[in-house]
Amino acid sequence: MLQDIYLEDQSKDTLVAGKSIAVDINMLKLLKNTVEIQSIEAEGITAKIRRTLPDSSFNFDYIVKAFASEKESKPTADTTSALLFNLDKIKLDKFHIVYADDVIGTSADVYLGTLNTNIKKFDLTKNMAFNLPKVKIDGLSATVKQWKPVVDGTAPSVKDFGITDKTAQTTTLLPDVGIQIADLANILIRYEDQSSSLKTKFNIKNLRADINKIDLNKELVDIQTIHLDGSDNEVLFGKVAKKTQPTGNATADTTKIKWVVSAKDININNTSLAYRDDNQARMKGFDYFNIKIPGIKTNLTDLYYSADSISGSLNELTASDHSGLVIKQLKGDFKYTNTGAEIKNLYAETPRTLIRDYLKVSYPSLDIITKKPELIYVNATVKRAMSICATFISLHRSLTQCRS
Repeated sequence: MLQDIYLEDQSKDTLVAGKSIAVDINMLKLLKNTVEIQSIEAEGITAKIRRTLPDSSFNFDYIVKAFASEKESKPTADTTSALLFNLDKIKLDKFHIVYADDVIGTSADVYLGTLNTNIKKFDLTKNMAFNLPKVKIDGLSATVKQWKPVVDGTAPSVKDFGITDKTAQTTTLLPDVGIQIADLANILIRYEDQSSSLKTKFNIKNLRADINKIDLNKELVDIQTIHLDGSDNEVLFGKVAKKTQPTGNATADTTKIKWVVSAKDININNTSLAYRDDNQARMKGFDYFNIKIPGIKTNLTDLYYSADSISGSLNELTASDHSGLVIKQLKGDFKYTNTGAEIKNLYAETPRTLIRDYLKVSYPSLDIITKKPELIYVNATVKRAMSICATFISLHRSLTQCRS
């Protein structure tokens, strides 16, 4: 155990300081090229990481150089295997990390109250792999600011952190991350990008997710349940100067998004959402680019999202927007594809409108109907309806905005 820790960088500023770090390590496993740690407990730790110009080096660079060999050693037969890491219990209390990077124009200030987890897999080779059956966090405040557009080649590399394993340097794959249960409380995340005039805030009181599978490389997320109770979320775009379209042979990025996301049961209660884009003209009535909805309550089951379809069962939705739009109740089994939308068991109620039963819209493609709206086919069976045409137009516009 280390207590009353203090380490300076070469500018005499704090690099690492804290109350205590306790590590339970199996020393015998080191003889078998394995670092096995039964537990890590740390309390009251502060770390300050900086990368400055013009030298583009981190403030801990002198430590990495001190442990680096002047000559590259030739591996022997019994030392060619990569060093293995095994971790079990991790408990962090009152962690504070400050990151400032002038090279990529990014800063972060992160405070962590408590983190508890067990790690069943910790592999730093190739694309890295981590398996954390349960992650519990209570108290997280993070403020991230970015003031430069992202440029290839400026991001930190594994070499900057003293990692020389070639398998960790050459792969283009994302890490394999396995999390079965995420239990989060009192989370506040702020992100600001000055180059795009974007400001976001996500304030979460309680969030629990039971996850079946996450595969970042196959672009797959399979969630069993999500329960969100109490959150306040904002996404704001300030005005930015319009960029002139490039001339010549410039081609658009045709990379196709292949994400597949599914969730068996989603419950959201007492959640607020604000979205505003000041680059778009304001609209009368409900403005898709100026939304402010407090106290959303909803239950959604069997959600499926892919590049060409969205489906699920909306069992409950109550919400009201600052424009005056009030949804007293919305239910229905829905399916939306590139050639149409269908809602079964529909129940949509506002103070002045009630639509029930069935609604189906078909069209050859979204591109075609923007030029030939007469190709839209509507099949509706309603028990009682007021303003059905206006509601359909609103529904179609909402789906189009979502897909774009």
